[in-house]
Order: sequence, then structure tokens, then C-alpha cells
Amino acid sequence: MNGAPEDKKIDLMANIIIRMVEQRSAMTTRMEQMHMRMMQHIDAAHGEGQGIHVEVSGDEGMKGMGDKSENASERQQEEPK
Repeated sequence: MNGAPEDKKIDLMANIIIRMVEQRSAMTTRMEQMHMRMMQHIDAAHGEGQGIHVEVSGDEGMKGMGDKSENASERQQEEPK
């Protein structure tokens, strides 16, 4: 590219961009196919249409989340407003 004549550089850059777009499109298609297979695998493993359901009650799911932890409300009450 750097050693190409000035009149050829634009054509070379256009070809590079076209190639990159084609590669990106192919990669996106492969990713979508893998995602679909993964979702089918999950549905088959957990029963069709059930998916995965995670339920967290109370503050248990908030431990280690900074100010959102179980002691956050106590700290806020202690701080003057």
C-alpha cells in the first residue's frame, strides 16, 4: 500500500474496505447461527419454552454491590443529610 503509485492507492483502499465489510458480514452471520444453536440447546435442556429463570429475593442478590449491599440503607440513615 505504502509503495503503491498515487493513482492506485484509492483503488487499493476501496478493495481493503470491501474485504473488511465482507469479513464482518460473514462473522456476524456465524455469530447469529451460533447464538441460535445455543438457544436451541438451552431450550432442549430446560424444556421447550421454559428458558432459564433465576429468582433472587431480598438483599441476598445485592451482597458485594457497593452501596447497594445489605448495609447500604443503614449507612444512609447514619449519614447526616
